[in-house]
Amino acid sequence: MKNIILLAAAVCVAFSANAQISTPQISDFEDGTVQGWTNGAASPNQPTNIPTGGPLGADDNFLEEISAGGSGAGSKLVIQNDDSDWTGDYLGAGVGLFSADVKNGGTEDLFLRVALQGGSDNTRMYTDNSFTLPASQTTWTSFDLVVDNSANWTIVSGASTVEQVLQDVSQIRILSSQSGGFNGDAVAGVLHIDNITADDIFIGFDDNIFNNLVTYPNPVSDILNIESTVRMDNYQIFNVAGQLVSVGELEEQFLQVSNLSEGLYFLKLSNVSGSRTIKFVKR
Repeated sequence: MKNIILLAAAVCVAFSANAQISTPQISDFEDGTVQGWTNGAASPNQPTNIPTGGPLGADDNFLEEISAGGSGAGSKLVIQNDDSDWTGDYLGAGVGLFSADVKNGGTEDLFLRVALQGGSDNTRMYTDNSFTLPASQTTWTSFDLVVDNSANWTIVSGASTVEQVLQDVSQIRILSSQSGGFNGDAVAGVLHIDNITADDIFIGFDDNIFNNLVTYPNPVSDILNIESTVRMDNYQIFNVAGQLVSVGELEEQFLQVSNLSEGLYFLKLSNVSGSRTIKFVKR
């Protein structure tokens, strides 16, 4: 199941020489570590790398985050990252898409949001929209956060603007909060998450033309079908390391992907109006 939430970040072409993040930035956890994702030094329930059972099944690593509920350290479901790979100038790097694969490993519904800290005074903000991950969602699902304006971010504290935060991010968070916030809600929850991705997807001035773009099946073994109400002219396929593995003109409404190795890929489709990226799994 694919769920798409149109969110908000700021459109800006400013470039910063201090930008640290680059796209695509992916945490896939295949190295057996948590890749910089923590939930604060005081928490007794630090995220854990689970070596099997991810979206690709056996031997696919993923991250498990457990929160205890109640009060005190470890009560809230939050993971955060302030490593250089995930901080810096999001606007200069062209970040336009945030995505992840998730499932609920507990008994409580989760309400996932992205929060950022940045700017000269460490202003904190979170996305107004949330992605509901019910307790019944015990299989992997994915969501995309397409960022194209500043209307849906709420600033919690600090004097920096949304644009200033995005130009100088010092921490990114993924958290569960039903009403919104930077610290998340106290909940006895379990989040399974994988392939956390920030990518440089800007989908053009008329986003509506891409609303009916669909690819299937997913996972795919040979033929990836592409359905769209508008013609897509070109394609690029990237692996999880951000390497371009295939590129060309889209002459038919399908792509032959049987030559790809098994794994997660990003298909970028484009025309004169803009571009759109869709994740797919090759099996």
